[in-house]
Amino acid sequence: MKIKRIIILICTMIILFTSSLPIILAEDTKARVEFVASEPDANGYFTLTMSVANAKFNAFQFVLRYNKNSLQPIDQSTLQATDSFFRFAEIPESNDWMSTIGTEIDPSLGLIDFTGYVSPGNYVAVDAAKIDNAANIGAAGLILFEFHFQRINAEPVMIEIAKAETNKASRMNFPEGSALVYGGTSLAAAISITLPPSLGQSTTIDTSDFPVEEVANVNENQNPNPDAGSAQNTGEIRPATVAERLKDTLILQIGNYAAASNGVLCHIYPGEKAVTPYIKDSRTFIPIRFVAEKLGMTVEWNANYRTVSFYKDGKVLCMTIGALEFTIDNVAYSMDTVAEITMDRTMVPIRFVAQALGHAVEWNPESQMIYITRNELPWDFSNEVEKQATSDVSLILSPLLRDFV
Repeated sequence: MKIKRIIILICTMIILFTSSLPIILAEDTKARVEFVASEPDANGYFTLTMSVANAKFNAFQFVLRYNKNSLQPIDQSTLQATDSFFRFAEIPESNDWMSTIGTEIDPSLGLIDFTGYVSPGNYVAVDAAKIDNAANIGAAGLILFEFHFQRINAEPVMIEIAKAETNKASRMNFPEGSALVYGGTSLAAAISITLPPSLGQSTTIDTSDFPVEEVANVNENQNPNPDAGSAQNTGEIRPATVAERLKDTLILQIGNYAAASNGVLCHIYPGEKAVTPYIKDSRTFIPIRFVAEKLGMTVEWNANYRTVSFYKDGKVLCMTIGALEFTIDNVAYSMDTVAEITMDRTMVPIRFVAQALGHAVEWNPESQMIYITRNELPWDFSNEVEKQATSDVSLILSPLLRDFV
């Protein structure tokens, strides 16, 4: 299922980014998505209409959860139970701009998956300006689907977004359960599911309701990677949006020749796909020139002495290939492993880069991502903004998306 979910997202975004849209994590934009159920008829049949408003997007993805004991998806033509998405879901004819993939009904779990995107070369604009390869929907709104259900008994009816929760069915690799995507980033949205009183209770979630927390102390339990640098708790308020979190942040990934700098997709060394971060002897090595330049340093290489020097704000860092010792402003320090040349590029162990450049470095073993941030604001894996930022960056660094720059 994990591979399937990743493929669905990647395939969607590959098509989107054949357009001229920049692959950048833009400012969060509030959108409105509404699911409204009709009153059931005498046989329990009703429709759930999905519409979107105040949104500019290229793609969307949702997983709905329903009470499988009291509801069943219905074939709109035969009025019989179905596990076929396109017999259950009705798409207005005017939505010829939209393509769908990854559609699925799982009656055993009571889950419904569907992903849609603006077909290449198309657009749709309602109460808003035209944008090529995008949907731009104003306050008037646009209906995307009508879903057909039947209530089969008197048990309580439940329809909700399948956000991962304890003891509730969800998609492990899509824990948010909902996403509107524009230009490579998920947009904040208010999502409501409105049921008539005869069916059950309405629900509302707001994906922009991120908590604002103070920086927690970073210790070995929170930061188990031996390659990570140290950071201090300054009491600074956490960023409230993905865009704010990704500012002054550089994210790399093991084995990936792309990176995200301030949320913008870039190649580490264009045309040199073999140059990527890697792990050797339990140490993470990164391409130091790329990282240093992204952090605002000037880099000089001395081929005769095989030394590399970095300059910023009057400070000088010098490292020698094959040597454990390096200097900062002529003060000697020692590493427990040496810098090396790989594919004609200088690679250094990341823990010492953090010390030398005054940045915090965090490691995510699940995504194999390396986060380089301001020392006073290290990456917090428990924070909802950081979780969403990781998801967004994972998308733009995906193997088939990274060449669209």
